[in-house]
Order: sequence, then structure tokens, then C-alpha cells
Amino acid sequence: MSFVPRYFQWPAAAVILFLSLCPPRAAAQITNTVFFDDFADGVIDANKYQPDAPFFEGGQGDIHATEANGVLEFTGTVSQQWWAGATLRIVPTFTVSDETNVVISVDRVSEAGVGTSSRSALWTMDSTRSTFVLFADNRGENHWEYNRKINEAGDQPTGGGVAITAFDDPLGPFLDEGLHRMKAVANGKTVKLYLDDVFGAEVKFPFTNLVFQIGSYARATGDTADTTFDNLRVETVGTATFSTTSLTLTAGQSAPSVTVRIPPGANATTASQVRVVSSDPAVAIPVGGTGGTLTLTFTAGGSNTKTFDVQALGVGGAQFTLQDDIGLAAGNALDVTVVSGPGLRLQDDFAGASIDTNKWQVNNQPFETGVGTFTVAPSNGVLVISGTLDQSDTWGGASLKTTKSYTATKDLPLSVEIDRVSIDPTSSDTVTPSTAARTGIFLATGDRSKFLFFGQDLGETGWEVNTNPGNPTGGGTAIPAFATVTDTNSHHLKLVGDGEDVDVYLDNQSGGRFDFPVSSGIYVEVGAYARITGDAVRGVFDNAKIENVLPCISAIPTSVSAIVGQTTNTVTVTIPKLLNATSPAAVTVTSSDANVAVPQGAVNGSLTLNFLTGGTNVQTFNVNAVGLGTATFTLSNGQGACVAGSVAVTVTTVPATLFSDNFSSGVIDSNKWVVDSVPLVDGVASMDSAVTVSNQAVKVFVTANQSTWPGLALATVKHYSASTTSPVSFEVDRVKLDFVLVNGTSAKQRTGLWITDSTRSNYVFFSEYATHDGTAGGWQYHRNIGQAGDNPVTGNGTGIAAFAAAQFNDQGNHHVKAVANGSTVKLYLDGVLGAEVPFPVAQGIVFEFGAYVQAANDIVTGVFDNAIVVGTAPSLGPLAATRQVNGNVVINWTGAGTLQSTDSLSPLNWLDVTPAPVGNSIAVTPQAGSRFYRLR
Repeated sequence: MSFVPRYFQWPAAAVILFLSLCPPRAAAQITNTVFFDDFADGVIDANKYQPDAPFFEGGQGDIHATEANGVLEFTGTVSQQWWAGATLRIVPTFTVSDETNVVISVDRVSEAGVGTSSRSALWTMDSTRSTFVLFADNRGENHWEYNRKINEAGDQPTGGGVAITAFDDPLGPFLDEGLHRMKAVANGKTVKLYLDDVFGAEVKFPFTNLVFQIGSYARATGDTADTTFDNLRVETVGTATFSTTSLTLTAGQSAPSVTVRIPPGANATTASQVRVVSSDPAVAIPVGGTGGTLTLTFTAGGSNTKTFDVQALGVGGAQFTLQDDIGLAAGNALDVTVVSGPGLRLQDDFAGASIDTNKWQVNNQPFETGVGTFTVAPSNGVLVISGTLDQSDTWGGASLKTTKSYTATKDLPLSVEIDRVSIDPTSSDTVTPSTAARTGIFLATGDRSKFLFFGQDLGETGWEVNTNPGNPTGGGTAIPAFATVTDTNSHHLKLVGDGEDVDVYLDNQSGGRFDFPVSSGIYVEVGAYARITGDAVRGVFDNAKIENVLPCISAIPTSVSAIVGQTTNTVTVTIPKLLNATSPAAVTVTSSDANVAVPQGAVNGSLTLNFLTGGTNVQTFNVNAVGLGTATFTLSNGQGACVAGSVAVTVTTVPATLFSDNFSSGVIDSNKWVVDSVPLVDGVASMDSAVTVSNQAVKVFVTANQSTWPGLALATVKHYSASTTSPVSFEVDRVKLDFVLVNGTSAKQRTGLWITDSTRSNYVFFSEYATHDGTAGGWQYHRNIGQAGDNPVTGNGTGIAAFAAAQFNDQGNHHVKAVANGSTVKLYLDGVLGAEVPFPVAQGIVFEFGAYVQAANDIVTGVFDNAIVVGTAPSLGPLAATRQVNGNVVINWTGAGTLQSTDSLSPLNWLDVTPAPVGNSIAVTPQAGSRFYRLR
């Protein structure tokens, strides 16, 4: 540094004393500084940084960066709320893995913003800059916190974020807005956040190509930003790692040749030793060790890898960790789960007079911190958990917790079911309802340091999920699929965990998949909780069932569309690994109609796939499309394993492009499109809302003048037909969903496509639902066909689980497709089938795409390109001409098609007749010369 601020001026004697107390020691830690800037030259180097401003809530201002006096300063004022800001983005990008972690650190010298709130910002982003962890000191709101956006439950992409308890103690050292070193450590799975080398939080962030930014934001109009940084550094850290991070074994089974790798160079000149340590030697051990510990020696100048075997001893879970005395960090751990095979683990109908202590124990741990008086006991054949929060806030209660813990792996998932018979939220005054009350079930570690809670939160979010880490308190993540279930009566709850995630079901309907990376030591709890002092709750439960189940046999894809004679479509069949672990297994694939389609190699419509003992659990077959029609391939097996579903095969004629538009003309072609201004509900768009073409793409810009959900769409002028053997599809690139949060994080937007009848009385609307306050969003569909199960656009959409992954939820470029066959419509995103939805419309089908915004003054922009309709080429009837008395010629034809004309056959110059004829005839006034007509 050319300038040394006061915070770097230590007395020399103190430095000498410190060094004298810290003699050097041997260390094998491999750390490389790959980026550093002390901001001493007074110039922002364009080779190192690019000015940026990652979208937070859409505010505007003049906040900017300057480099002076040996530091980097961000200053400026908000001209339009909320949360305007600026950053410098580090130009190099960084790749992380278990073996190579990346550490970014920076001195946050001061946070001196003025107004309602301001924040110092350290961004960790993926390479597309669409997902992030924002580590910040939010002066005026939560202080030290993080915001996360990875398009999963628990995201808080805007607003106050998740407070970091370790840094927010009012009596602690971190709330002075002064000098603190911010640090983030990324490993491709999580980001760990530190202040002054004190650990604060570990945040899920499963990305390996990273972008880093530092900057400053201010909240409301008139607020000022003033943040100072210094000494920005990015380092790579080599780690010791296992070659795999999970194993599922049966008792007595062994896994050979697990590899341990240390960083290249760690043993270049001196031998290094690393210990493999089992957390529970009664469950699993490294072979050759003592007391569950095996020492591996990496000779000087030798290989940086060693292998060892794992021996499974007893049912349960053990974590193998890597330890050493030479300063090597461990990049991962090996979770070994030992299972006993599928089977029932616990069942209870609560018919006894007391709690069965062989199965259950009472747990008075609150949901948050509240304290009250609660009882847990069976009564008249059901379990009753009831009580009042009569001592302190918030969310006190009790649960019934299993005495034993369970395992969950992909090879042997854990299934938990129970009937929530009722919930009574009447408060302690026995008249008025409680402010909020909840009942539900937990999957949790013994101390709840990790848990997933699924339940009904009356008075707040309804049916929801809380996860720890993530959103362990408060209303949790609302489940859109269950938004209409508001009664307090009996419902069947089910959780299925596989060691990484949990599938949530209510009355056998899926509510989605949520993160819970725990494979052993899993306890089940059934609980009831009340929110604040004076609130009460009475939860009634029955018919608890816990079992380990084999995953079902699956066939992917579940839907195949083929052309007559085609044999190139492949179906992959996967059986549970344990099904053929010790004995052979077989799966028979049978066609319902061998005249339409059969598995290639089938005999009499059936094909048997044989899985050898200890061999692969995955096989494939091709579909032979024999004739027009539909057929269903069913799967069966003699081992009693469940089957996830069948394969629907549709065989059609050769498809043709019926319509296309790449918008290269720069204008909306009125012969192809008509603007549809009908809102989703009853909102009104502003006068400047419009559908235009810009840069050869359609821009749908909507500002809400009045709530709720105004918008604009482009609809096809032509109508289309569909049948089982002649389906019709509409495809369009949804290039971007953009927005301005004028009203803050409560704003909501949608962009998507419609398939409707000519009056939009029957429709399916397939859209991305953008939210900014933690509310569940993502790709959804609405359906209105006048049948049970409709969910019209006036209400909540149905989430599509297949599109829940982060890759689909970046508001970026995605190929959207709908395929109708006269009875259903299949919805695809980037070639992936997400849902098949009833849509019994065969004639007069119209396709649309558009954008919509929920609240007044909020703004949405949807960008679309490359629209195409594909179907069966129409059967074109002959043209006939009749001369009228008035000299006109009437041209008639049958069948569908587009009438075209040309004045010359050499050269050909066929053009669509405009305006397009109505119906199947047109009157033409003869002119001098010749004109030729055709139907195309």
C-alpha cells in the first residue's frame, strides 16, 4: 500500500512479540494467491474489474466506485427505490471443487451509508450471474446477513435476508460499522461465511464456476451509500479428499478401493500422513485400521493418492473424515450408510392407554424459543398434542419423537406417513383463534441441527416446509400445490427421504422436493405448536408408519412420440440396486397394442430384460413404431418391486411446419398475430404497455396501471386442430423475464405460453412465476377446461417438479413447448417433459405467448423469439373457380391450407393472399394479365 491507514499501524514491539511467540512449524497446506489488489495505484484496472450492479430489487441511483488514498470507495444516492447499488466484478472467474476450494476475502473498512438502510456487499455468483450468495452488513435492517438465490426452497433473494447470529450479538465486536475482514470459502457445494476468521454460516451453493463482486447498496429514495474496502484477495486451497462421498452397504459387505487424494506437491519433499477416522466403528471401519482409525502414509516424492477398503459391520450411519497434523484441510467426508434391507420400522395406531416407550419419547423442545404448558398422550385411539403458550414467545409446543433413528439413501429411501386428524387453533380464551398454530412432522437429527418440517401453519403460510439450515423459523416455504387446502380436518401426510432430498405429499399429491442431506441418525417427530403468549393448539394424529422401501422400477422417458417405422427412440429402465445385489432380477416390458408399437426384440409384444447378480441395474431398449395410434408399455417383475409408471407411446405421421416466425422483419405481422390484452384477473395495463419487435425478438412490456395481473400476449391468427395420431405443437424461445420492483419485493411476474380455444374459455397457461420475497415460484401451469381439478389463472398455479432445478429458474433463455393431441397437452422446457395436462380441445386451437404483472405500478418485460407450430400437413382439397354475373371470379376449396398467388410461373414468386380469406372461398376481381393461385 502507498497509504497506510490508522487501522494498520501497530506498535513495532507488539509485532516482534507476536512473532516471537509463533515459531514456524511444518505445514503441507497448499495455498495459492490467484488475485490480489491493495488499491494503491489510484486507478480501477479494467483488466481486473468491470463495473456492474447485480439486480437486487431494481432501484436506481448514481452509486459508483472510486479508488483513492489506497482504498476502494463506493458512494452515491438512491434516486428510485428500492436498493440501488453498484459493484466491481472481478474479471477472472474461478473453478472450485472438493479438491480445490476458493477463498475470497476483503477488508470492509467502513460502512457509512446514511438513511433507512445501506449495505456492504460481497457477492459469490455462478458463471451466469443468475444465482448467488450475497454476504452483507445491512445497516438499518438485520446487520450481518446473507441473501441466497439458487432457485430452491429457503431462498431469500431480496429483502433483509437471513441474519447471521454469530455476528449480530449486540454486545459483540461486529456491529460497529468499522474494519472487519469479510471472507467466503466456496467448495462447489456450499459457501462458508466468516468475519475476522470467525465462522458465521454455511450456505448451500452447488456451483463450481464462480464469479465474485464487491460493492455497496442503499435502500430507499434519498438514502446514500458509503462503503470502503481494501486488500481484496482470492486464494485457492488444496484439500485432502475421498474419491466418493457416500456408500450404501449391507451388514458384512465391503467396498473396495476407496481413494484418498492429497494436493499435488503436499508430499513432494517430505512424507505426509493422513488419518481416515470412522465416527462409529460399530457401524463401519476402514480396513486395516485400529479402533476405527487408519493411517495412510504418502511417501516423499511418491503418488498423492492411496486406496483403502471399507467394511460394514452394523446397521446405521458412520462418517469417515480425513485428519492430519500438517495443516491440510479436508475437502469432503465419506458417509457410509449400512442398511438391513427394506422393511417396516415402526407402526402405531395409538390404541393403547399410554405412549409406547419402546417406540416414542416426548420432546418438549419448542419450534423456536417459546415456552408453555403442553401434553402429549394417546386418547380414544388417537394421539393428542395440546397446550397453551403461557410463559414466553414464540412458537412453543411439544412433539412425540421416535426412540430409534433411521437411515435414508437413494438405494433404500425412508418413508414416513401419518394422518393429521385435525387441528384446533382456538386460543387460551377458548373463544378467539390463536394468531397462528401449526401441526406437522419432522425428519431431524437428534439435536435438530438439521431438520425438515412439513405441516400446516394456520394464520401464516398454510401448508409449508421449514428446513434447517435454510429457513428453520417463521412461516417457512409455502407449497403452492396445497394453497387451496385450508380446512382443519383430516389429511394424510407423507415424507420420502433419500439421504439428499425429501419428497413431500399431502393426501397422495406431491408438494415438491426439498433439501435434507442426511442419510443416517434420522429421527421422526410429530408435533403441535402455538405462536405467541396466549395462543393455544390442539393437534390430533393417527396411524403412524415408518419404513425403508426399495425405490420403484422406473422407465424414462415416460412418454414417447415416434413416426411410423422409426426405431431410434430409446427407453432406459432402472431397477433398485439392492434388487439384483445378491440374486438376478428381471423386468418384462409389454405393449398394450403390438400393431402400434413394441419394444424392439419383443416376442408377442413383450420383452424381458435380465439383470445379472451384482451387475448393472440399468438397461435400455428401443421403441419400434409399427403403425398409427397409441400404445402403453407396462413394466412388471417377479420380485415384487413397485413400478413407478408406464411408457405412453404415440405413433404419428411425419410432422410438418405449419407456421413459423423469427421476427426478422422488425414488426409484428398482422397476418400471423393479434395482440391479446385480456388480463389474468381484472388488472389494467398502462397506456405505454406494448408488444413490439426489438433486435429481431418480441418484447412484451407491461406496466400495471391497476391491479391485478394485467398483461399482453400475441395470439396466432390461424386456428389449429389436433388428434392422437396428428398432434400439434407450439414452440417459442422465452429469451428473458425482466422486471422492476417498483413496490418492493412483494412484486410478482409471469411470462409463458397459452394453448386455448378460440374464446379462451378453455385453456392451459404454462408460465414462469417470478417471486422476490421467498414465496415459492418457478414454472407452473394453470388449467381451465370446466372439469374437476381446474386451477384457473385467477388463483395459484400448479408447480412442475421436473423444472425445479436451478438451471430452469434463472429468468433467462429457455425453449418452451406445448404438444396437444385433442385430449391432453404435454408441457416441455428445454426438451424436458414436465407435465401432461388434460385439454380436450381438438379444433380451433389458438397459441399465445405473453407477460403479466401482479400489482399496480410494477413492471414486467418478456422477450420471445422463434415461434413455430408443427403438426400434420393439412389435406389440401382441389381449387375450383366460378365466374359470377358481375365479372368477379369466386375461388373455392376444401380442407385447410393457405391460399397463395403469383403473377408469374417463371420465376416463381408465391405470396400469401392478403388479407387472408375468411373461410374456404374468396371473390377476385380480374385484372389485366395473368394471376395464378394455389393452396399450400
